[in-house]
Amino acid sequence: MWGKFTVRGSESLEKKITEIMHEVVATLKPHLREEYYVALVLIGGYGRGEGGVEIQGGEERPHNNFDFLLLTKGSGNHQLKSNLDKAISPLIKKYDLGMDIGMIDYQKLKRSPRLVMWHDMYFGHKVIIGEPDCVRKLTKFARGHIIPQDIANLLVNRGTLLLINELLLQKCSTENEVIRRLIVKHVVKAIIGYGDALLFFNGAYSWSYCEKQQRMRTQDVDADFKKLYDDMLEFRFFPQYDKYLQQDLHKWLEELRPQLAKVHLYCEEKRFRRKLTWDNYLQIAFAHICGEGLLSLRSTVKKLIYMTKKKPRICLKGTIARLGYKSCSPRQILTIVFPIVAYHIQNDATLVVQNILHTQEQKLLEPYLRQWCIHGDTNFIHFLQRYDIDLGDKI
Repeated sequence: MWGKFTVRGSESLEKKITEIMHEVVATLKPHLREEYYVALVLIGGYGRGEGGVEIQGGEERPHNNFDFLLLTKGSGNHQLKSNLDKAISPLIKKYDLGMDIGMIDYQKLKRSPRLVMWHDMYFGHKVIIGEPDCVRKLTKFARGHIIPQDIANLLVNRGTLLLINELLLQKCSTENEVIRRLIVKHVVKAIIGYGDALLFFNGAYSWSYCEKQQRMRTQDVDADFKKLYDDMLEFRFFPQYDKYLQQDLHKWLEELRPQLAKVHLYCEEKRFRRKLTWDNYLQIAFAHICGEGLLSLRSTVKKLIYMTKKKPRICLKGTIARLGYKSCSPRQILTIVFPIVAYHIQNDATLVVQNILHTQEQKLLEPYLRQWCIHGDTNFIHFLQRYDIDLGDKI
């Protein structure tokens, strides 16, 4: 009915996941009236048929969350979201699995820009309830014209997991296996994100993890990073934590940092079509964003609005770069300054980023993550609360 959910799972596990999906249907369908929705779609790894499998107590089980997306007729039905979350809660407890339900208006989705998540969903999804062909009708997402800025955002989103790892290593005990496993999961997601970005800017991106794994093996890029990406994809398909939990996590992150900095700079060179160093990076990045999206009236209006907002005064060479900085949203600024923070860059850009982040601290990690709470991922505050982490200043 839905095909395979995993790459490495046995027939027994596939049958088990299918049974869980039938339970999801039986549980949620009574809460879904036809006039309110188009379909409930399984997306992510299991929607692609490439979900992860782990062994616990000698038995196979899904490793990741099940990510569902409800395509609605109209928007803003918060009560429906609350009802669905409440209804699925017993299944989450029964199977000890995460099951997340997002919602988006189907008509709004049709008008959405070509983001990587919609491209991936178009090719890799399973309709669990509702109109079978509703996603396949969204052919604009099949054409492959993903917005390069969205890939840059993906890279920073995944890279921020490594900043969070730095925070965990500073604030939490690594004797705690839950923390150690979380750090490993973050590294895996981050490296896959960097590899995906590299493939995109080399014109070799695919929605399929299996296909991306094969394509990376043929790329003319650093051999160590190719192996790293390959290893992380294998981990995603069939995670084996022991190999990574036994090593010095501090040392591992230190070794990864320069590798990932090279990949990031390479991707930005491709995006800007300019030769980059970390010395000229901020100037070129802000200059690039000044001209980005000017053919769109909506984008231009947003830039003009952001130019009226008060920002910290910084020293940037070039009028276009300064205009670009003034026209940026707070989220765009975080994307641009991320490498200076993440790769511990020490040059003139450090002072610029200190001013942007309203700090005199030499270590930019916590000031950056305080801004990330506000402008990057508003759910990050819940993560901090869950692990009892204090970032110091009021967020």
